[in-house]
Amino acid sequence: MKTKVKKESKTKEKKQGFLELNYSMFINSFRKIKLWILAIIALDIAFYFILMQAGTLFLGMLQQKASGITLDSALLANPAGIEALSSTIRGFFIFLIASIIILIVFIAALSGILKGIIWTISAGKKPAFVFMKKFLLLSMIWIPSWLILVFLLAIGIKQDTAPLFILALVPFYLHFTNVLYILFLEESRIGMIKKAFSMGIRKIHYYLIPYAVIALLFYAISSVYNIISLKTGINPNVYLVIVVCFVAWVRYYLISIAMAVLKGHAHQKP
Repeated sequence: MKTKVKKESKTKEKKQGFLELNYSMFINSFRKIKLWILAIIALDIAFYFILMQAGTLFLGMLQQKASGITLDSALLANPAGIEALSSTIRGFFIFLIASIIILIVFIAALSGILKGIIWTISAGKKPAFVFMKKFLLLSMIWIPSWLILVFLLAIGIKQDTAPLFILALVPFYLHFTNVLYILFLEESRIGMIKKAFSMGIRKIHYYLIPYAVIALLFYAISSVYNIISLKTGINPNVYLVIVVCFVAWVRYYLISIAMAVLKGHAHQKP
């Protein structure tokens, strides 16, 4: 009987400790916010703005190149015309592949530079040149690897189910990326990729409540904004700024979680 009481008592203590840890991580995420968050928000906005401009430029160039392909019946009746069309199509696909590679490298480089600075500042550290070089290398490995995985899924799975698999991949990418970046801030080695997968899987239970909190807060903020926008007709760009600010806070929250796990405050399973 005493053994059962002791076990129940220990279980309650673990549950209380787990809830206290989550509460502590949540509160610490707000305590970490300093005036530097304004610089983080500005860099985040710059990142997404440049990304959108690059995407628009890519699609514009692609559309312009595709407009040069004409399937005229008179042209197809002529062997010389067919050969010219084949050459044009071949050139288009070479251009497409080269453009995609350049775009991927650009995104990885942009992320390596701006996100490196953003995560460093969020962790309360100063961006050092040596660290930024390593973070850039990490980004050049990490982001293309996931994009290649998306490409393989797109061509290897049926077209009607491929978008679902790719969409399902997004949460995994975000989870492991956030874990990796925080680990890399502590120890700047490419080997942290392996540790990120290990910690991201083994310690996933410590992220479940925070992810639920993040989702609920985002839903609440979006709902309040929708109500206000319906009554006032507020500029949609305001919502984008709100989202960027929210993401900046989420980054502090995720750093608090990872630091708690790394420091051993979460060494016991709940």
